[in-house]
Amino acid sequence: NTATVTSTITVPTSALFGYTTMRGRMVYGTGAPCGTSSYSEAEDYTIKVTTPGLWTGEVNADWANTSNWDDGIVPTSTIDVTIPAGCPNYPILTGSLGINTATYTFDCKSLLIQSGGSLAVNGNPLYNLGVLTVAGNLDIGDDFFLNSGSTVNLSGTISIGNTTGWHGQAYHNAGSIFNQTGGHYYVESIGLVNGSQFNGTGGITHIYVHDFASNNNIEIDDPDSYFYRLNIESTANAALYNCSYDLDVTYSTYLYGALNVGTFVMNSTYMDVYNTMTLGSGGTVNVTSNGPYIHSGGTLSMVTGALVNSAGNIQFQSGSAENITGGEIYIEENFYDFGNYFSPTGGSVIFDGSSTTTVFGPTIFYDLIVNKTAKDNSVNPISIIE
Repeated sequence: NTATVTSTITVPTSALFGYTTMRGRMVYGTGAPCGTSSYSEAEDYTIKVTTPGLWTGEVNADWANTSNWDDGIVPTSTIDVTIPAGCPNYPILTGSLGINTATYTFDCKSLLIQSGGSLAVNGNPLYNLGVLTVAGNLDIGDDFFLNSGSTVNLSGTISIGNTTGWHGQAYHNAGSIFNQTGGHYYVESIGLVNGSQFNGTGGITHIYVHDFASNNNIEIDDPDSYFYRLNIESTANAALYNCSYDLDVTYSTYLYGALNVGTFVMNSTYMDVYNTMTLGSGGTVNVTSNGPYIHSGGTLSMVTGALVNSAGNIQFQSGSAENITGGEIYIEENFYDFGNYFSPTGGSVIFDGSSTTTVFGPTIFYDLIVNKTAKDNSVNPISIIE
C-alpha cells in the first residue's frame, strides 16, 4: 500500500564514528535484517555517525561555520564541545565565549581542549559558568571570568590578555574551582575572591606582561587557595594587592620580574630572586626550605617592620644587591655572601634553630643575633668562613 511508516533509529553506543552502512528492511511478519521472507523490502544506506560539538575545522577557523563541526550544527549552550588534536584549522573567535550560558556571542555547555588542540578568543573575554578542561592551548584576548559553580581543569596552557590593547585579568569568583595539575597559566593580574578555590598541584602560574607592565596585581582573599609554582616574568612589575590572606606557593617561586610584597604575607617552599623583591613594614616572606637566593641582578629591599624567615639557606650571589634599612632576617641554616654584596644599613640578622650555621663571607652585618639551640654542646653553633 501507500502508507508512510515513521520510525526512530537509535545509534548503538558501540558504533564507530564516520561513514558506515545501515540496512533497513520491512517485512510482513517477523524477520532478521539479513534473513529471507516472502514479502519484504530491504535497502542499504550509507550514513555518517557524528558527534555533536566535535570540532573538525575542515573548512576554516570560523566557529559559526556549520561545515567545521562533525554533525554540521554550530554548538549552543546545551552542547558539550570538544576541540581535538590533528585538525587542519582551529577556531578563532572574534566575540566573547560563554560556557554553560546562552548570554554571549559564542556558547557551549562545556569545553574540552584536548592535548594538541587549540582555541583563541581574540580581543574578547571568556565567561565560565560550567566546566572548562584544557590539555591543549587556550588563548583569551581579554579577561577571564570564573563564575560561581564553574570548574577549570588545567594541564595544558591558558594565556590571558594576549590581544594588543587588552589587559588580561583573571577573576576567580566565589564558588569557582581551578585545578592546575600541570602546564602553564599566564595572567597579567589575578584575583582570588573568598570562597573561590585554586588548587595548584603541578605546573606554573605566570604573572606576565603583554601590554600592561604597571598593573600586575595579585589579590588573595581566599584562605585555602595555593599555587604550585609561581613565576613573576621578566617584564612584570607585580604586587600583592589588598590581600586578606597569605599568598601560598607549595613548591617554588621565581622572581624574574619585580615583586612588591608590601604589607602582606607570602609563603613558599623555595625562592629565587633575579629582580627586585620589596617588603614594606609588616610584609613577611616565609621560606620553608632554601631561599631566598638573591641571584645576579636581584635585589632584596626591606624596611623597619619587614620580616624574612628562612628554614634553610640564604644566598647573596655574585652581582646581587640589597637595600635593607630595617627589618629582621631569620636563618636556620647557612648564610652565603659571594663577594661582600650584603652590607645593610639597618635591621637584624638572627641565626636561630638547632642546626649548625656557617657564614660564608666576607660579609657585613648591621646587627647580628645568634640564638642557636645546639643539639650537641661540643658543636659550635656558628662558624665563619671568609
